[in-house]
Amino acid sequence: MPGGPVQIHPMYKMQADHRFLKFYPHHFNDRLRGYVHWTAGRREGNSDHYHRVVTEVNGVPTVHDNCSGDLRAYKDQHTYARNRGAFGIAVASMYDATTEDFGDFAPTFAQLTALQEHLVKVCLNYHVPVGHLMSHQEAADNEDYSNPFDDAAPHDPYGPIHGSCERWDFWCQIDPGTLELVPTSRAAWKVLKTQITPGKYPSQPAFMDWLRGTIFLQLAERTRKYWDPKVGGRQG
Repeated sequence: MPGGPVQIHPMYKMQADHRFLKFYPHHFNDRLRGYVHWTAGRREGNSDHYHRVVTEVNGVPTVHDNCSGDLRAYKDQHTYARNRGAFGIAVASMYDATTEDFGDFAPTFAQLTALQEHLVKVCLNYHVPVGHLMSHQEAADNEDYSNPFDDAAPHDPYGPIHGSCERWDFWCQIDPGTLELVPTSRAAWKVLKTQITPGKYPSQPAFMDWLRGTIFLQLAERTRKYWDPKVGGRQG
């Protein structure tokens, strides 16, 4: 089984109301996990390897359902040794990309917006904590384990940080304004992940820190009626 949840970056957590922080762990506590991928293909291509795929044709994104609506349905090809109790969601993109050059098929603003919005709905409907959302790179590098080489981990690391870089999906930074993905490096990654100073947050955060953080804040807004007495009508 996978390790513990991945932490929400402080730059997002500090923006949440303290009442939501108390409400959140009791409401979002399902064991279902989600792994975020790219297909390494063109933007219009769906793939049955994943439960959901975000494509784009003529600027219009579509979220394809490949699991008859059931994210708990078992698929054995999305994330090595982590498929049970988990769903895979992919962005159709990154054809012919490298870690240094994402080429002409990087995920678009529309695709990433659709991915974010869809995962908000998933977390709401399935009560999934955002710490259970990981990229394939994070999963490949066992980033949910304090020791990526832990004997209890489901596999040996095979990502760009601790392994062979066999899978590096969403190992990148993002411009939160344009949603442009920016190639990163191992040195920059170490700074992003380990040298966090309150008030001095990165202008281009790691992609999954951004994705989890923005989903977390959306969950706070969407559930406000449950944790804010004034909105919930329990106070006049």
